[in-house]
Amino acid sequence: MQPAKQKKYRHDITVENLLIWTYQRQKADLIVERGVGLLPQEKGADGIFYKNISGDGTYQVQRNAELGTRIDCFGFPSAEIHPDAEFVHELIKANIFTHLERGLLIDFGKTGLVPDWLPGAKPEIRPVYRKNGKPKMIYADRDRTKPIACEIEIVMSQDHIDFKRRIYRQWWGALDKLCLELWKGDAQVTSYNVQPPAVACTPWVGKSE
Repeated sequence: MQPAKQKKYRHDITVENLLIWTYQRQKADLIVERGVGLLPQEKGADGIFYKNISGDGTYQVQRNAELGTRIDCFGFPSAEIHPDAEFVHELIKANIFTHLERGLLIDFGKTGLVPDWLPGAKPEIRPVYRKNGKPKMIYADRDRTKPIACEIEIVMSQDHIDFKRRIYRQWWGALDKLCLELWKGDAQVTSYNVQPPAVACTPWVGKSE
């Protein structure tokens, strides 16, 4: 698919930074999912479950801490969210993403942490040592007089390395899918020219490890 047209009045942003903006700055999941800023009647109309709790105000304090602001629930400005952030969050919730992809995208948006692909990792097996520092041996006889091998433990398996890198590739694939979806129609986001992932799809390829 061809990239969306670049509009001069929009700011360039990578899809990674768009996610971080959506979930760290705009807190889209907290506002959209919980109906923050909506009156009880509006929550009911949107199918958002709620109930009045904490008569001493503890719940209100907790919610304010989560959002980093106080929501007054009156008028349009309450819990105002940028339409681009709301659109991104609703798009991620759509059926085009698997549960794993959705979780990887939202977790990255909230933390900014790239899935660990274990740079430089190699399969590693090492001897098991006793408390006195000597190798723990396997013996061929009950009297333990004929050692035949040293006990070993797996420190890093190839299966574990492959698993971590599969997760990274799925995360990258979800980023790329989100970017392509945002390019469709060339009109979904109003403030940003969304750029492809800045990180490599398989950063371990071609590296001497």
